[in-house]
Amino acid sequence: MRSAIKAGSIPGLRASHYRVMSLIPKDGIRLTELAERAAVTKAGIGQFMKYLERGGYVGIAPDPADKRAKVVTLTAAGSAAVDLSRHIIAETERSWSEALGAERYRELRRSLSELASLTTGNGR
Repeated sequence: MRSAIKAGSIPGLRASHYRVMSLIPKDGIRLTELAERAAVTKAGIGQFMKYLERGGYVGIAPDPADKRAKVVTLTAAGSAAVDLSRHIIAETERSWSEALGAERYRELRRSLSELASLTTGNGR
């Protein structure tokens, strides 16, 4: 998987960048809401977005409904990066499913989802 990501990835972007950009809807999102979705601090999401804005992956503008708030949207380059990451993930999942077989792969996904819910505070 690492080689597929490395071969298809965009220089300067890490997995965390792709993940956060994938949380941005087409019509944009307030930075505070994005921070909640990404489970990071407001300051952290601000730093992320400034980096991505400098790279041309997102645009940041005042919220028309509340000029104190900022709205972030994906640029064409940001959308392309998200599409690339989704393609790499889909290809990786297909490869893993073929290697493990359908039932073992479903069990892997269930187990990983359970572990993820424990680490995000949504679990038991």
